[in-house]
Amino acid sequence: MTATPADSTELDYRPSYRAASIVAALIFILYLITLSPTTAMWDTSEYIVAAYTLGLPHPPGNPFFVLIGRVFALLPIAPNVAMRINILAALCSAAAAGFWFLITERVLEAFRNFVRTKPDLQVQPAQIDEDLDFARLRLRQEIITAPAPGTAR
Repeated sequence: MTATPADSTELDYRPSYRAASIVAALIFILYLITLSPTTAMWDTSEYIVAAYTLGLPHPPGNPFFVLIGRVFALLPIAPNVAMRINILAALCSAAAAGFWFLITERVLEAFRNFVRTKPDLQVQPAQIDEDLDFARLRLRQEIITAPAPGTAR
C-alpha cells in the first residue's frame, strides 16, 4: 500500500508538547499567584471538606477529585489544607489548559491540511483584487444613489 500526499502530511504532524507544557506552566504560575489561601464561597469549601474527610459533596460529587484531594491534603506543600486543595485545583486547571492547547493545535492543523488538499478553497490574490474592486464600485453606487438626509427614497 502506497502513501498518498495527504497521508504523508498526516504522518509528519507532531504535537507541540513543549509549547503545551510551557502554556500549562505559565497558567499554573498565574493560578499560584492568585491562589486563595483559605476557603471561599459555595463549592470550594464543600470540596475542601469532602477531600479532607473523604466525604461526598453534592451530586455528582466528583469522587476522583475528592480522592486526589485527600492525597494533596496529606502532602506538606502548603501551610493549611485549604491551600493544598486549592493548589490541586490550580494544577488540574493548568493541565486542562495544556490539553486544550494540544486539541486546538490538532484541529487547526487538520483544517490547514484540509484546505491544502482543496484548491477551490484557497483564495488567490487576483480574486481578492477583483472582490475589492467590486466592493469599491458597489460602495460608489450606494453613495451616488443615496438620498439626501431628510428626504424619502
